[in-house]
Amino acid sequence: MNGLKKVNDSLGHFNGDELLFLAAQNLNETFRPYGTVYRIGGDEFCILCKNISVKFAEVLLEDLECNCDKIKSTFNINILYSYGITEYSHEIHDNILNAVNESDKLMYIHKNKIKHM
Repeated sequence: MNGLKKVNDSLGHFNGDELLFLAAQNLNETFRPYGTVYRIGGDEFCILCKNISVKFAEVLLEDLECNCDKIKSTFNINILYSYGITEYSHEIHDNILNAVNESDKLMYIHKNKIKHM
């Protein structure tokens, strides 16, 4: 999730915590039927889904960004999620952690693209 530092710096950490709560709520509402959302640090979340395609995950992420109205109205900022999607495969990955690390690298590539738009 992009924007946490801006909220912490301008509105204080209490509001930053509220932003994290709303973002997590948004993630859970979008992905709960398909997987589990984990906060893995700071403003980073990992979502593990079963039996969905990469294409469908992309659709869910588009829905996620459309469902940010409460965040936008509360903080008057446009929240964008940077993400990386990896389909876990026994043939490609030694373990699930390798797939998560691959997604993390893809997320930073996506985040960099957003910064330069």
